[in-house]
Amino acid sequence: MQQRIFVKQQSVRTRGAASVLRAVVVDDEPAAVEALRVLVEQVCGDLLRIEGAAHSAAQARLLLQQLRPDVLFLDVEMPGESGFQLLQSLPRRDFAVIFVTAYDRYAIQALRMSAMDYLLKPVDPDELREAVMRLWQQRQQQRERLEVLLSNLASQAEQRLVVPILKGYQIVALGDIIYLQSEGSYSRIYTTAERLLTTRPLADWDELLTPSGFFRIHRAFLVNMKYVKQIRRDEEAGGGMVLLTTGDALPVSRRRFPSLLAFLTQGWQRP
Repeated sequence: MQQRIFVKQQSVRTRGAASVLRAVVVDDEPAAVEALRVLVEQVCGDLLRIEGAAHSAAQARLLLQQLRPDVLFLDVEMPGESGFQLLQSLPRRDFAVIFVTAYDRYAIQALRMSAMDYLLKPVDPDELREAVMRLWQQRQQQRERLEVLLSNLASQAEQRLVVPILKGYQIVALGDIIYLQSEGSYSRIYTTAERLLTTRPLADWDELLTPSGFFRIHRAFLVNMKYVKQIRRDEEAGGGMVLLTTGDALPVSRRRFPSLLAFLTQGWQRP
């Protein structure tokens, strides 16, 4: 049976209603749409209301054109066209996006690289409200991060990273990052052009960037392996040092030195 597009009847605006964000949900599971609708009303109905829902990419295109929402709740995994493919096909994307997904390693990696908000199914009420609150504060920046996500999905060769800094976000080419250094609960990113202080700890960057050719050589350093020119062992201390093509020399801890050698000898290729 063909599923129908849900469109909420226009309600009478009350005082302050003009500032409430208007949302559309795209999910192939009607039960998931209804669960999200109920949750939105319960935890963030003062900030956002759902105006309509679609159950396929084809339905979503029509609904987005009709309603022109402020926010799109988008399921990543859908039969036929995925949520990513839907976004890539749209001629205009003048709305914010909150992705909703079951655990998918590739999808979550892509979303985290671009600092996009996503909610894991089943949706947690506190995480939902926090995501909506962030939209209120960062709507323009969110659209820029969405473009980074779509660019990364389109080309694996020229990946970009959205870096949270003290006054917002900065977009950096992944290949331009030489290494990262821990600074307490913050990290400093050294690129070919500049140094950035980011508000995320090194442990977060370690988890995010290791699949992209970075290696944690020391509790204080995460290095882009494409810049490593030479590795030296310190026989007395048991650790060592990496020499970079930039002329920098970084310490390798005794605990991580064997893992670094194993990483290099197990077929790692320079990106």
